[in-house]
Amino acid sequence: MTTTTSTAITNVDETTKTTQEPNTADGGPSLNECVTDMATREKREKVSKSFFPNTGYNYDRCVAYATLGFDAEWKRLLLRQIPTSSKNVLELASGTAIVSKRILKRCGVFTTKLTCVDITDDYVDVAKAKLAALEEKENQKRNKGKKEKEEGKIDVAYVIKNAEDITEEDLQSRGPFDCVVSSYIPKYVDAEKVISSIEPHLTEGATLVVHDFDVPYAGPCRWIWHAHMDIWAWMGPKMFGKEWAACFEANLKELIIKSDWAKVWSDKLKERGCWSDVKIHRITLGGASLVTAKKN
Repeated sequence: MTTTTSTAITNVDETTKTTQEPNTADGGPSLNECVTDMATREKREKVSKSFFPNTGYNYDRCVAYATLGFDAEWKRLLLRQIPTSSKNVLELASGTAIVSKRILKRCGVFTTKLTCVDITDDYVDVAKAKLAALEEKENQKRNKGKKEKEEGKIDVAYVIKNAEDITEEDLQSRGPFDCVVSSYIPKYVDAEKVISSIEPHLTEGATLVVHDFDVPYAGPCRWIWHAHMDIWAWMGPKMFGKEWAACFEANLKELIIKSDWAKVWSDKLKERGCWSDVKIHRITLGGASLVTAKKN
């Protein structure tokens, strides 16, 4: 079911909206067990749903503080990998539109088609409000001093579901895409499933850029990182609310260490044989990474 608002922001699959309360009595593995072993889809989805229930309202502030401001730099480096000529972008785990807004500003607010996939519906609500505000601001700028007003519309659609579950029907009306971008999704998903589901919808030469936390290089940087993560496991819920307890207290640090996501994604892209120029970019002394590639 597709619904359209006056700001041209749509839900491609509104029927898949998820309940935001973490399920702690479902008879399945505990959250800590899931973080320790993310081998199954059930465990991966339980972690992603439980880490971020009803936290969209203060996510931006939390990620800025928890990364000591480095998140802004990582987003800047991610955006640099996106060609300014991109006109149809697919964003996975689009969250509260931190990256979405920057993509539109980089590639053209009213000339870029953007499709966002996210599992967390309260984050999507925050994102829609941000993009509606961006649309209004850009229209004010373009019409300043003009007698005849020209109202532009941001072309954004949302698929509210797990990125591992993307189907042909979700993307066929929006593709083909010349760029696919994601921040903080790699450690939560099966790389093979996500890559195989989006490949048919990408143009030849399409750019892929994904970003996530990583483990810093050995030595003092790694010692500081371990201490930082341990402090935030205790301090995070106290600063930002009990909604963040699952994320900070369920050993996010162990999840980052065990995922080895950059190597996993790089290897999967190379194995599939239809990607070239596959690279891992370690940034901020190894505390985060980008993986980039081109679709053949």
